[in-house]
Amino acid sequence: MFKTLKSRLMLSFSVIILSMVALLVVVETNKEYHQILSQNTEILDMRLQKIHDLLKERTSLARSLANWIALDPKVQELFAAQDRNGLRNTLLPVFQNAKGKNNISQFQFHLPPATSFLRLHKPSHFGDDLSSFRHTVVQANAKRQMMSGIERGRHGAGLRAVAPVSYAGKHVGTVEFGLAVNDKLLETFKQNNGFDVSFLMEGKQGLAALARNNNRDVNKENSDAIRDVLATESVHTIEQDFGDGVELVLYAPLRDFSGKTIGVIVLPENITPAMNHLHAMIWSIIGFGILITAIILGMMYFILNKLVDKPLSQIVGGLAQVKEGNYTLRLNDSFQGELATVAFAINGLLDTVEQALAKVRGESQIAAERAADAEQSRQDAAGREEEMRELLKRIKDTAKQSFTIADNLGRAGKHLEAQAQDVTQGMATQKNHVRATVTAVEEMNSTVLEVAHNAANAASNAERTRDKAQHGAEVVSEAVNAITQARRHSESLATDLHQLDKHAEGIDTIITVITDIADQTNLLALNAAIEAARAGEAGRGFAVVADEVRKLAEKTMVATQEVGDSVGLIKESVLGNLRSMEQATSAVNDASQLAERSGMALEEIVEFARNTSDMVTSIATASEQQSVTSQEITQAVGKIDAVSDHTNEQMHQASKAIMEVMELASALHNSFTALNLNDHA
Repeated sequence: MFKTLKSRLMLSFSVIILSMVALLVVVETNKEYHQILSQNTEILDMRLQKIHDLLKERTSLARSLANWIALDPKVQELFAAQDRNGLRNTLLPVFQNAKGKNNISQFQFHLPPATSFLRLHKPSHFGDDLSSFRHTVVQANAKRQMMSGIERGRHGAGLRAVAPVSYAGKHVGTVEFGLAVNDKLLETFKQNNGFDVSFLMEGKQGLAALARNNNRDVNKENSDAIRDVLATESVHTIEQDFGDGVELVLYAPLRDFSGKTIGVIVLPENITPAMNHLHAMIWSIIGFGILITAIILGMMYFILNKLVDKPLSQIVGGLAQVKEGNYTLRLNDSFQGELATVAFAINGLLDTVEQALAKVRGESQIAAERAADAEQSRQDAAGREEEMRELLKRIKDTAKQSFTIADNLGRAGKHLEAQAQDVTQGMATQKNHVRATVTAVEEMNSTVLEVAHNAANAASNAERTRDKAQHGAEVVSEAVNAITQARRHSESLATDLHQLDKHAEGIDTIITVITDIADQTNLLALNAAIEAARAGEAGRGFAVVADEVRKLAEKTMVATQEVGDSVGLIKESVLGNLRSMEQATSAVNDASQLAERSGMALEEIVEFARNTSDMVTSIATASEQQSVTSQEITQAVGKIDAVSDHTNEQMHQASKAIMEVMELASALHNSFTALNLNDHA
């Protein structure tokens, strides 16, 4: 086996080509494998950054909520007074409204150093000391500054923000918002970003999942990797088998509010398709190498067979015949290259041999000379053999060039508007009530003016009554009529004053409605600020608008209180006028009886008439004062109307800000979708 030149050449070329293919497989496999690791490690690093961004966003939301509550004047006052029921009644609706949308698990107040004062998520549970394990609360009360981040609690870890609360320059305690770090949070995150993540922590029972959005369990292999991360507090990336596939898993430290590593973030990436592609590429290179080897060997076989093997076989066959004594045989001219020269030399040799044999029987001298010629021919044949070896060397060089060409060929293969509308509707209702109040006050003003006019008429009539009484008994009947008319006016004035009292009570009702609307506006402004905090940087402008709305609501409450005080004064004046009218009516009745007995005591009639005149003058004066007070009420209600208009305008601006946030969120959502398609590509 492999005794012939052709077989040895083909074996040598096969070994060389297959060795080059094996080297190419090793180089390309190593290159492709490191590229797969590099690309997927970069993807995992980007995903880890998204996880950190998620935690920062949730921390920012918790800080904004805690800071908003801590700066609310009403909350500060209630907390300073340790009015637990007042805080609960004020803030429980806010917590109920916000906890579901924001995944808020805790909302509570603490007294220094860390005593629970009120848990809005568990209102009946308070008074316990948290200082042994709630270090954020202890530090926030001690340093009187905001503390935020992940912290362990009785029931696991959560993301917390604790803000100090002060009142009148004195530290009162802290308010805390706790956002859950659970499966729901990571499931929502997976819906938006499309990849698996787990938060693991070391507990009493060993390693356990704090939160995850997949069904992977902790096994021995990743348990060792997790303990390495906990020990070194650095990121580890490990290739692991998962089911029937392969994963590249990133393990990163999960740090609490103080920077201490308390758990591990696990990010797996399935690289099975890439590894399958790598294996397919290896087999493709091997197959391609085998194919190229077969092609080259076939070409070599054909070339060697045509240019070397067959011509040599013909030469050997011819020489065999010569050996048997056929000296007349001659090689044909079908040979090429160096073999043609060899054939020509052999033919010449045969010619010489034939001639030598023809003359052998001649003289011995000639035989000796022919023998010498034969020896010379033999030497020439040896030279031809050297030329054949040179030819074979050229063939080998040509084969190496073919290998180089084949090698080159081988290397050529390779992711709030509904509340604003409610506020606007509330302000529209408030504006309608204010308009109604303005109308009612104007009607009251007209009534008071009419009362003043009637009082003036009554004073004039009383004056004329006194003049008539002085003229004598002949005008007593006219005095009686005038007194009767004055009594009727007094009764009418009393009716008007009763009506005025009813209007004042109506204003009280309207003021109560305005106060309720202002409270609701303040609550909606708080909710709007929460939504702005959720929007992050994009909602900062809206948060300013919401704060202005809250301030306007507080001004509305102050103005409403002033109107209420004014209405109270009006009611007191009306009650005084009613008492005066009752006295005036009694006096008129007495005057009527005295007029019937005018013949007996005319002087008494004159005196009573003077008293009546004085009383009616007092009524006129009081009515004028009521008119001035009514005008003040009209001005105060006008101010309320102006505040309502301004508040309505501010809510329109808030609506525009919400639309801008939605557009940014949509743009942020199209951006957060293009980025997810490039990653899969």
